Amino acid sequence: MEIGTISNIYLLILLPLFASLTCQIFQIKNFYFTIALSAVLAVFVLLVKIFPDVLIYEKIKNDYDLSLLSIALEFSLDLMGIIFLIVIVFLEAVILIYYRTDIIKILNQRNQSNFYSVFLLNLFSLVGILTTNNLFNLYLFIEIHSFSFFAITTISHNKKLLNISFKNFCLSAVSSILILICFFAIYLTFGELNFDKIADNIFLMPVNKIWFVLMILLLFSLALVTKFFPLWQYFEKIKSTSLVASFLIIDAFFIKTLVGLFLAIKFIYFFFGYNFLFSQYQFSPIMILIGFGLVFYSSFKLIKEHHLKLICIFFSISNIGFMISAIGMQSVESMQSLFFFLINFSLINFFIFLFASFMKKSCQTSSINRIFKIAYSSELSSIPFKLIIPFIAGLPFTFLFFGHWYMALASMELNLKVIMIIGLIFSNFVQLNIAMKIIDSMIKNNYISDINSGGFSKSKDYFQIICFWVMALTVFITALLSKSINDLSLRFASFLLANTI
Repeated sequence: MEIGTISNIYLLILLPLFASLTCQIFQIKNFYFTIALSAVLAVFVLLVKIFPDVLIYEKIKNDYDLSLLSIALEFSLDLMGIIFLIVIVFLEAVILIYYRTDIIKILNQRNQSNFYSVFLLNLFSLVGILTTNNLFNLYLFIEIHSFSFFAITTISHNKKLLNISFKNFCLSAVSSILILICFFAIYLTFGELNFDKIADNIFLMPVNKIWFVLMILLLFSLALVTKFFPLWQYFEKIKSTSLVASFLIIDAFFIKTLVGLFLAIKFIYFFFGYNFLFSQYQFSPIMILIGFGLVFYSSFKLIKEHHLKLICIFFSISNIGFMISAIGMQSVESMQSLFFFLINFSLINFFIFLFASFMKKSCQTSSINRIFKIAYSSELSSIPFKLIIPFIAGLPFTFLFFGHWYMALASMELNLKVIMIIGLIFSNFVQLNIAMKIIDSMIKNNYISDINSGGFSKSKDYFQIICFWVMALTVFITALLSKSINDLSLRFASFLLANTI
């Protein structure tokens, strides 16, 4: 393996940290945005550059003979990790560009510097969480992420938002204590902090001490849910147009969820192991039922929902349900389904959320009954927004189609897995219902007076237009490369199933 690849991984880990410090040192107007965007794009380019090497070797670890830095900063970047990293860094870049104008309007120069500095610190923690191979470092990066997330909320002067964020911080603190107890117990038992060494030794324990591993598993699961999936706390602020509220909701529903899913998959496959969880203790039915419950709940909520932001959130919850079920099913088809639901969650659902935010600001509503205001707008700048509408109305025909297809194949067994067929029926029915609502909104004649009255704001935010073009082109190109994406999904599934304990 080339030393350059190892050096690039160290660089992508440390670059956001150095960029964060630079934003604090140089208080020059507009300089910190340039630094932040350059750092995010540089990390993305490094990930794309490293990706072919990860495809070849499947897992790249640091060489302890290379430098003393390897001892302090243990890393392991595998196929799953780099896919999650590319998706998360891409979303962070889009967020940074999309909210650029709002940040200039709302924050003064000092607060802008603090915002971008904390944003980069948050990115540093995310890259660290997804690349570390050491328990202590993982805990450290998780704590940095929690503090940076809370620091962003201090910019807001909204009491309700601060109250919600404080509750989230309290939950995060409890979760941190649980994680610390788990990691401390593991270290005292095995005398190791390296993931690989612990995974090699964890099943050498006597049978009468397996309860100890079970306790660690339960505590860690509880910590994971409270830290990365406290979605219920932000529902009352989903419709808000506040910059900070939008940032927190995006972080909670997209970025945090992706990190939580990554850690769940990592610990299931490479730490506790398939044989322990699914063969010895039959955790598979529990995960399938949890996933089905989330799909059923989101489908029920979507039937009467008209607000695009809430529709997006319930779509995301449905995707999470399918992904949890896919993890529990343990087959090549279910892992391919997991891959496509991950792509749909990260691109299409995120795309819809940004579109809903744009509608809320431009049309004073995010209701799908008013989507025609953008569809019939004569403004050239509305072209990228019009491209989004077919993706919203045609969700079953995008990445969800492949996700549903492989989920259906994985569910074709006469056992509990077949329940996910019912979940697929519910999900597709609701998506068709929403698509019909959008089409109905665009063809009704009684809205012509609203169109003529000019409901669509003519003010142009070119940063947002750039964002939508980037997102639209990304979705279209990814859809056109369906053969390559399908091959990558098979590689992803094979990697997970081949490397599990």
